[in-house]
Amino acid sequence: MGSADVQQGVTADLAARFGVQPERVHSVYRQSGGMCSLGEVSAYLLDGGMLTSLQRDLVSDAVNELLNVPYPRSAGQRAPYTHHDVAAAAGYGPSELDGDHVDRRLRRPTSREVPVHGREPARLEDLRASNLLDPAVSRSMSLQRLPTMARTYFGTMGSALTLIDADKQRTPVADGVPTADVPRDLSFCNAAIAFDTTMVVPDTRLDDRFRTNPYVVGAPRIRFYAGHPINGPGGHRIGVLCLLYDTPHTFSSSDRRKLRTLAALVQLEMVPPRTT
Repeated sequence: MGSADVQQGVTADLAARFGVQPERVHSVYRQSGGMCSLGEVSAYLLDGGMLTSLQRDLVSDAVNELLNVPYPRSAGQRAPYTHHDVAAAAGYGPSELDGDHVDRRLRRPTSREVPVHGREPARLEDLRASNLLDPAVSRSMSLQRLPTMARTYFGTMGSALTLIDADKQRTPVADGVPTADVPRDLSFCNAAIAFDTTMVVPDTRLDDRFRTNPYVVGAPRIRFYAGHPINGPGGHRIGVLCLLYDTPHTFSSSDRRKLRTLAALVQLEMVPPRTT
């Protein structure tokens, strides 16, 4: 389900962001042999319904044809396919968000923890290679909309894209929470990059790692945290797309899938799809 959700979310976001109307997508899709109705394709592009893998790939191909990727209009971004072999057959190079790449990078057992300490020099080099520590670069990307989308969808106190530097957490974009630097040893997101899947803390006061954290016992009084890691161009976890509540919350499997999809959209902005 995870790869399908990411494929749907990224395809729908690209179509909406670049003004590709469902009617046009459906017309190209049908010419390529698609079997679903306009209503079914429209629902898929509105995150309201799922299609089979073949029909998803045909919709992705229709969106990509309408975007004329690669093309400056979409900054070289394209809708992902279920597998890089399908992308190659369609005439595109592999993307970090094609299904097999998503399986390796975005879908992992929820209990898996992968220490980053032995890889810290390479991770910091990857962070700098992303250029996102440069405010001019981060502001030039279409990143601000993603914390806003996350905050709106989940109804949270705030959402942020954070980057974990050598000794501090930096926050290039956020909605509802401050963007000031945070000492790394106090950062929730620093703990989150130890995982290659979503880290969820339903109640910070019941978690020994965070119950005495000054951001829990004092302002902004974080009581719930969820964060999904973001990879740099070299594949190291350099940051997190996170959600914050000031009250305890549960987080369902569908919530995890949605946050993972939004993190994939951040990934698409931060690390352009490969073309070779």
